[in-house]
Amino acid sequence: MRMRNWCMMGAWGGVLLGLTALGRTLIQEKSVPLSLGSRQGILSRLEEIRGEKPLSFAVVGDSHGSAVFSELLKNLREEGLDFIVHLGDFAPAPNQEGHALFMAQVRENLGPEALPMILVMGNHDVGPGFPVQAFEELYGPSSYSFQVGENLFLVVRNCLPRSLRRGGSVNKSWGDEVRRVIKEKGNGAKRIFLFMHAPPLDPLGSLAKLKAQRFESRWGGLGVDYLIAGHLHQYSRMKIGSSVLLVSGGGGGSLRNVRSGKFHHALIMRLGGDQVTEELVTVRNPWAPMWRLRRQSVLGVSRVLSFLRGGLGGKHPLPEHPGKLASFVKD
Repeated sequence: MRMRNWCMMGAWGGVLLGLTALGRTLIQEKSVPLSLGSRQGILSRLEEIRGEKPLSFAVVGDSHGSAVFSELLKNLREEGLDFIVHLGDFAPAPNQEGHALFMAQVRENLGPEALPMILVMGNHDVGPGFPVQAFEELYGPSSYSFQVGENLFLVVRNCLPRSLRRGGSVNKSWGDEVRRVIKEKGNGAKRIFLFMHAPPLDPLGSLAKLKAQRFESRWGGLGVDYLIAGHLHQYSRMKIGSSVLLVSGGGGGSLRNVRSGKFHHALIMRLGGDQVTEELVTVRNPWAPMWRLRRQSVLGVSRVLSFLRGGLGGKHPLPEHPGKLASFVKD
């Protein structure tokens, strides 16, 4: 019995040493990939996109450092996309090591000549130890806009953790920012896409219809064609007047049990002429023990037992219509 205890202690000691070494490796992996973030060079690159083929981009949200996100990136890499939008909550922890792990995922799965990935700041990407200023120093502005051809894209910061809120007004200012940018740049835009982390309403909530009416009265006249958000770990699509509200929060975090289905996913949007096609890309939860150990080195040793009990994955039912959805034509 004593020998068995010594063996168990030795095994756990090896795990702890391994996690410590992985943590040191992550701290060294701090260089931001050249195509990641919202620095002016990246936005200028997007605005220079030209070509005969339809403009195409993917959105993915709430990856939380999961191995699922790596699988999604591998799939998206083969799709010939122009760029990717991460809708927030990409760091497994709001600290330097958490963001280093996210950047390692991008480097390892998109390659050295990666397509641009722009970021929406999520409430789990910042905190007292990694405030908004640190986020913006690393990636660029947390609210910004750019134009590709006749399409206007806006990214706003609308969801802060409670530890960083001051008086409750910070999260409400995104509406003023949207109005200002659309007034300045929206006149010549054929389509307007608005990205944020938390949607202004839960499409599957009990008061969804009432909140949709408020949404239409407040935002319907601005000309926003697509409002795309994450935060809720699900997929849903809701038509509100002339706008479409898309929620895509299935990038790797624990999935929400909703009637629309429970599955990990990203969403590809292709824009050609008057047609916008939405394509759902789904993946199973992969078996990736080494990546999970790297993630646990960021989250902390105290959560290793939880990880070993229930963090090894499992299969989730796919939607009834995986792959391409219907094509939607803007009036």
